[in-house]
Amino acid sequence: MNEFIGFYMKALSYLMKLNAQGTYISESYASLLLTNILTPFASGYVDLRSPLGAGLGTLVYNYDGDVYPSDEARMLLEMGEDGLMLGSVSQPLKELLQSPVIDMLLSAGVAEALPGCSDCALVPFCGADPIEHFARQGDPIGHRSFSSFCERDRK
Repeated sequence: MNEFIGFYMKALSYLMKLNAQGTYISESYASLLLTNILTPFASGYVDLRSPLGAGLGTLVYNYDGDVYPSDEARMLLEMGEDGLMLGSVSQPLKELLQSPVIDMLLSAGVAEALPGCSDCALVPFCGADPIEHFARQGDPIGHRSFSSFCERDRK
């Protein structure tokens, strides 16, 4: 992660230099973060929402008719993790939103109430992203001190 952060900081610095010279180029994730930090308007980006956006603000329908709370959850299926499927396109929305997966995500979906987030100065600009933590740490809350999501956003 340190190598990535170092590269990312150099790349952002270069983009800022180009912008100062009149060539407008933006980096999408940095733009989302800056929108959250510098304006009264939230970016709406699912991973940076609290309460979580996955399953509440988005549902993703896979080619086979299975329904997931986000694209990241759907992509985990391709890596062998099918525990985040909400159900099938043939089910009513009410059933999908009452699935045990939604309950699990909601229990970890408010950053302001999570250990490691509740006392973080960046919590107003960040999100809970339980799917990221489920994917990387096997738990939707995860251990924020070891979270690459948190480390990237802190730096």
